[in-house]
Amino acid sequence: TKSTLTFQWEYDIATIREKTMVSDNLVQVLEANIGRLSSQSRACLQLCSCLGFRFEQSVLESIVPAILPDVTVECATLLKGLVQDGLIESLDAVQARYKFSHDQIHRSALDSIHSTALNSVGYSRREEIHFRIGKVLWEKHMKPNTPIDTRPKKEWSDIPDRLLFLCMDQVNTGRSFMLANGESFLFIEMSKLNLAAAKRAASLGAFVPATEYCQIGLDVLQATTTTKDGEEGEWTNNYNLMLELHVLLAKASLYSGQLERSGIARNSVLMHGRSIDDTIRAYQVLIDQLGIENKCEEMINVSLEVLVKLGMPKIPKNPNRFQVGRLKNLVLKRLSRMSNDQILSLPAVKDERKAPVIRILSDLCYPAMQLGNFNLMTMTLCQLVETTLDCGIAGFSANGFAMIALQFVSSDVEFAYRLTVLADGMVKMETTSKASIARVTLFTAYVRHWREPYSQLLDRVLEGYNMGMRSGDSYAFSCVIGYAALYFYSGLTLLPLREDLKRFCALADEYSQKHVLLQLVASYQCVLNVSGESENILDLSLGEAKRYRKQENWNGKTGKETEQSYLMQIAFFCDEIDLAASQYKSLNGVELGVFRGVFFHQVRIFFFALIAMAKYKQKKHKHWKKEAMRHVDTIQGWVVQDKSINLVHKLMILKAELLTLDNKTDTNTIC
Repeated sequence: TKSTLTFQWEYDIATIREKTMVSDNLVQVLEANIGRLSSQSRACLQLCSCLGFRFEQSVLESIVPAILPDVTVECATLLKGLVQDGLIESLDAVQARYKFSHDQIHRSALDSIHSTALNSVGYSRREEIHFRIGKVLWEKHMKPNTPIDTRPKKEWSDIPDRLLFLCMDQVNTGRSFMLANGESFLFIEMSKLNLAAAKRAASLGAFVPATEYCQIGLDVLQATTTTKDGEEGEWTNNYNLMLELHVLLAKASLYSGQLERSGIARNSVLMHGRSIDDTIRAYQVLIDQLGIENKCEEMINVSLEVLVKLGMPKIPKNPNRFQVGRLKNLVLKRLSRMSNDQILSLPAVKDERKAPVIRILSDLCYPAMQLGNFNLMTMTLCQLVETTLDCGIAGFSANGFAMIALQFVSSDVEFAYRLTVLADGMVKMETTSKASIARVTLFTAYVRHWREPYSQLLDRVLEGYNMGMRSGDSYAFSCVIGYAALYFYSGLTLLPLREDLKRFCALADEYSQKHVLLQLVASYQCVLNVSGESENILDLSLGEAKRYRKQENWNGKTGKETEQSYLMQIAFFCDEIDLAASQYKSLNGVELGVFRGVFFHQVRIFFFALIAMAKYKQKKHKHWKKEAMRHVDTIQGWVVQDKSINLVHKLMILKAELLTLDNKTDTNTIC
């Protein structure tokens, strides 16, 4: 009340506490409020808390008869009362979805189930309730008439995600009750259900939950085997289930950045697998991990060995030009004799070993490219295309067609565009692996930039990245490298790029993408420097570059070429021609293989020409003028051949500069 004498508010704390039951401990207040509910309302609230912070009335109604047989009041009436008491809130009146008003209320309701009152067997009342909820949901909605591992895939796909995950989360939370009271057949059934939930989670890109479902499935399965038998007994008694759980655990752990956990699961498969058909997926995980860790030499060796195990003729690690040329000509002739419709009408690959062959051939291109072994890369790609034409379209066929398009874009743009059309057509097929879409998107963008503005390709590349992340493609981050370069040269403002690169570097670090991180940080530091956020615009080794390189024990090579290219351009704009020329000399002889026709190489050639002209103006040495003319001719050849929209203006600038070399014409007059 407000005092009429002092005109100030006065408080009677004792009366307020007595009337409102306010306590210093919020938990005690909430528990007291829950305690004042009727027995049926309290039981309903406790059951709701087991379902999670958010829950559905339909799920509650399906489990109440089995879990709370003494509750006679309708669930809708009880929930309405709990809403009026302020303990829960309605989220959707039509679908009857609710949530707890506060997370503390949810915890208090959950804790009021006497979770600490453990009995002599070793489970709590709350764990028993969780298990019984999961079992009721399983029996009502998911219990098959046939064993789970023989159940049609379509039947599983009909089960809503929320119901499958809710069922397994309830059973897993109460698994100590199941282990103490269940029969061994029930353990196996629960392991299979956890595998189903893990597969569903992985298909949604939720790889951390997928690893947990797999691990719980293995832990539950272990309870069916005596300590004496150990892991060997588990593999003997439940081979197929152990194989599937370990393979998926290895994949999901790798894609969520848990490399050590992935390695343990993968090695278990390689140790116990009965044939190459059983171990091939573990080998694929190993190849992916070697790629993530940028262990190119080891990745090549493992890939070539596995291809032989799959029945492929041995591919030489260092093929000569004759071997490559013969296979390349053979593949080109076959492609020229087939129309796009004929190729896209090829059946899906039926030989179970050819699909992994095509994937490994696709993966093998990357370490070969990183090591500059372009003969091996070309031979691998040609082998991939030939295998597709012989055996049918597989999950990674599109990736091979997209990547081989890069090899032709600088010499035969029309043919390269045809290959990208084929790759895009294959991406739309059900047989194409979602894990290949990121790479296909990136490589087709590298080709399409000849005729499309850079800015219009950015969304395409980012969508490829998002698809790759959702599908668990370890190469999804490669799209980020392409995105950074496309954006930098698009002419758009750099502020959004700076924020994007900050986030992508953090993500690459989080997912242990060391190679991508060291490539990306060079672009990030360049953007920071030209944005005025560095002490020295000409030093790209400071700041974030220095921090990440120190963290990753940088070898001095990865990302160095990217850094030199950006530094060359910045130095030229800062009129530091000697510094720009030193970077030019380092980059001029670099063999780029498939990237000769890609936009960042075109930009590099453009600056080579500008720097050579600037050096000629300084020194009047004829070799600089010849160098300039050679680079201008390269760009002019590309323009004449394709009329590339992104090269015409560069050629005009260079021709104008050429006219000023011997002071015959003033640049301003030309403009």
